[in-house]
Amino acid sequence: MVWLTRDRLLPTPSQPEGPAPPFRTPKTPPDSTSPAATAVAHNLQAITGIGPVYAGRLADEGISSLADLIAAETSAIAEAAEVKPATVLNWKTQAAKIVR
Repeated sequence: MVWLTRDRLLPTPSQPEGPAPPFRTPKTPPDSTSPAATAVAHNLQAITGIGPVYAGRLADEGISSLADLIAAETSAIAEAAEVKPATVLNWKTQAAKIVR
């Protein structure tokens, strides 16, 4: 019964006019030449699943950037980081999306 009277007593909501609030507008991707974009491209920990331990293991193998990760052989990375090759393929896919 309350639901029937609610629609009659409350006004219909309306959309506010004006620009959308900042949290509703999409952010533009950083310029690929900006220092922030360069820092992300070199930060292996930008990839989900790579923390300080895996980043250290990869650094021991000479992989210090996302480009190095993409170029390296999957089986060599899996052996060095002590993870499954499927995990390395996931990392490479994420790195490719970040670098583009």
